[in-house]
Amino acid sequence: MKLIDIGRSGQIRTVMMRYKINVHAPVFGWDKIRIRTYLVKYSKFSSVRRFEVYGENGQLKIEALAVWSMMSLEKMKLVAIPSEVKDMIEPYSGQTCVEKIQAPEEGDIIKLQLRPDDFDHNGHVNNSKYFSFSSLGISDDINDGMTLKQAVIAYEHGISYGADAYLMSSLRDEGQNIIISQKLYFEDTRYALIHLVYGK
Repeated sequence: MKLIDIGRSGQIRTVMMRYKINVHAPVFGWDKIRIRTYLVKYSKFSSVRRFEVYGENGQLKIEALAVWSMMSLEKMKLVAIPSEVKDMIEPYSGQTCVEKIQAPEEGDIIKLQLRPDDFDHNGHVNNSKYFSFSSLGISDDINDGMTLKQAVIAYEHGISYGADAYLMSSLRDEGQNIIISQKLYFEDTRYALIHLVYGK
């Protein structure tokens, strides 16, 4: 992860706050794909990045939006994004926000078994691992008979070494789609909220 020196404020690093993925078509290991990523929106404290995965025939297979902020390593709090980031903005007319999601109030609960390789060099569970955790709260019949259409994850609090974590999952059947709402938490600390849409 690249560190940027912003003078008296100390070094900063980017942190992902929320992301949303829409899956239009599956990607297989033998596919030849092309990935495009660019910055589409900028404000004082956050930026929105768009990611697109195309197949060999030019078909858009996956699109994603991610909301990023920057944190001072010295102050351990969010800081303004350096002005030079503005130079990377590419005009984009589509969706540029990741909507907020609601936490489930009840549901099935499992305790996560965190492993050393779940953590990154910052001492927190890596963002990519949350998606793997979400699958633990999904029954085999959904995984086998349906396809993931959309995933939204909102990160609220990092999971550090030695912490405990539980996953609460609530399912809602809407006919063609199954909506799964999840909460990663321990006691009063909420680590993340996850919203998944599976379809036939």
